[in-house]
Amino acid sequence: MPSRRALLTTGGTVLTAALAGCSLAPSKPSRDSYPATIPNMFFSFDWYPERSTLTVRFERGNRLTTSNTEQVAIVTENDDGEETVWIGPEEANPVAAFPLTPKSTVVHELSTPARTHVSWTPAGESSPGSIKEWYPEEKVRGDTK
Repeated sequence: MPSRRALLTTGGTVLTAALAGCSLAPSKPSRDSYPATIPNMFFSFDWYPERSTLTVRFERGNRLTTSNTEQVAIVTENDDGEETVWIGPEEANPVAAFPLTPKSTVVHELSTPARTHVSWTPAGESSPGSIKEWYPEEKVRGDTK
């Protein structure tokens, strides 16, 4: 039977041979850009019937910047096609400037309550997507989080 010292020495040699070619050093950072994905965005709505306004609050999520966002708008699906551009290019007359950060709010005027949604357009694109919707039957303030 081999001595304890012989086993430890042999075990170390076997372990070294088994790990040959493996490195614990981290690899260099990739220069590839991250894939474009939808930022995390969570919104809430407060309807104020006495003022005919819907306040939209960016509750939490990623900062929206020119590198990940072309435009964010509040769009109401009614005959008037009411839209408030929250952030976006100058020619769209946005009510705020980049970046859009959590806890920001915007007031959207509505002549009558109607289905309304937060529309997000990715940077460099022209096709928006609906991120969050509000329905008139959910008129109670704070009830749509």
